[in-house]
Amino acid sequence: GLPLAEKLSQEGTVVLVSQESPFLDKVIHIPFEKKIPKIPDNIYSHIFLIDDEEDVTIEYLSSILKKANEDKAILCFATNLKNQEKIPSELTEYKKTRIVLLGDVFPAGSIFSKAYVNRFLAEARKRGRIDVPEEGMSISYPVFIEDAILGILEASFGTSSQNPYYLFPKHGITLLSLAHAIQKTDPN
Repeated sequence: GLPLAEKLSQEGTVVLVSQESPFLDKVIHIPFEKKIPKIPDNIYSHIFLIDDEEDVTIEYLSSILKKANEDKAILCFATNLKNQEKIPSELTEYKKTRIVLLGDVFPAGSIFSKAYVNRFLAEARKRGRIDVPEEGMSISYPVFIEDAILGILEASFGTSSQNPYYLFPKHGITLLSLAHAIQKTDPN
């Protein structure tokens, strides 16, 4: 959510409900600590809900849907491809919902998720080696964070009627191939 808020703040004021505290101009930070946060009762044109794979995201979905409906706002729900079966039906019933299915999102310079690509990069930096699980035949769909942000913005502000939006490579890569690609980039 923070990189998306940073990008959106270039165009206008953003209200960010997050545990992370950004220090950005035009971003109003509302701390989120496992209880219902007090969000300013403004009229929002777009509401972005980034699923962090915790149950708390789904718990507050009905109140977020109610607010989106009142404001006639576009509701963009971004989640991992692996969680597409868990998308609640009430979300798909709201006509202005944009569902974005992401692959394994990885950033430049930092590690922030449980995706294999992030684990591999962390292992390579810390230990100088990568341990590939499950014989390396599992499939990963790596997506650079900047591409994910641009895709979320396109899904929310673009003219395409495609729903859900798929933001991951068409063909996945095996974990063994992914580890080899990282090793090839920096053999040491």
